[in-house]
Amino acid sequence: MDMRNVGFSLTDKCNASCSVCCFQCSPHGSFLIDEGTAKQYIDEAGETGTVGTLYFSGGEPLLFPEVLKRLTRYAFENYGIQSLVATNGFWGDDIERGTALMRELAECGLSRVRISADLYHQQYISADAVKGALRIAHDLGVLSHVTVMDVRGHPNMRAVIESMRPEIYLAPFIAWYPLYLPEAVLSNRQLGIGRDDLLEPVPWDACYCRDFSGPRLFWDGGIYNCCSQFTREIPRMRVGTIGETTLAQAWRRMYSDPILDVIRRAGVTWLAEKARELGVPIRQRYTSECELCRDLLCDEELVSKLAPLAHRESQKRRVAWLLRK
Repeated sequence: MDMRNVGFSLTDKCNASCSVCCFQCSPHGSFLIDEGTAKQYIDEAGETGTVGTLYFSGGEPLLFPEVLKRLTRYAFENYGIQSLVATNGFWGDDIERGTALMRELAECGLSRVRISADLYHQQYISADAVKGALRIAHDLGVLSHVTVMDVRGHPNMRAVIESMRPEIYLAPFIAWYPLYLPEAVLSNRQLGIGRDDLLEPVPWDACYCRDFSGPRLFWDGGIYNCCSQFTREIPRMRVGTIGETTLAQAWRRMYSDPILDVIRRAGVTWLAEKARELGVPIRQRYTSECELCRDLLCDEELVSKLAPLAHRESQKRRVAWLLRK
């Protein structure tokens, strides 16, 4: 078993209500993964001997700092597993308190912090708070990346980034691209963002999934193949139920499904190429590989045609992999 990481989307509660949020998280969120159950999955992850990182996200996981401390400490002290947390950086509004929190988490095994900063988040989280969070995480040696929703160099976006100088440049950027979602139209209009400002930078033939390295446990009770914003829309992406399905069972389902396996081994581009051969129209560019994957896998008729092709390709690549070992 070469499972390398496990993700916990701890909660749907957030102190922001970003219109482009993957999972529509907000202050009204009420779900939180049970701590005891999470530790059982950490035990199983530790016993694999291959899992080196836990990913914690939300919602905003640092709205529950004590839960996060206990889970990261449990993983680190019992199995040497380190943790990464994705956060909006709200805790940087008080440097002394934020430093104490991050120092405690680092002592508990937190090795990386990824902070979101862009037009959407800064409607709710002040630029000064994010600057403080960036400085704290950097000084403690745990700052990993700044995650931004890029909108084609829009002047409003540039203004937000400039307002967080120089701290915003303390870490590399990971750029994601907002979709033109119905629920985001009004918000985009208020921010001065039009349809033409939204990017579709990824060619269909260069879409490779980066997130098939371990199961993702969500606050809604599902275990999923990945943490894409579309993962809960695609039935086959759900590979188990928290409390009923073990990590090993979820992992086997990820590998035994030829569609999922061929995405992991060959990329979603392989499926898109076969879809084109079947006469299915594929756009030239997408906002991300996740959008292309959603478009393909939500078409059940298409999936039924792709499944036997994927099965043969999966078997071929498995044999090739075994011969290389």
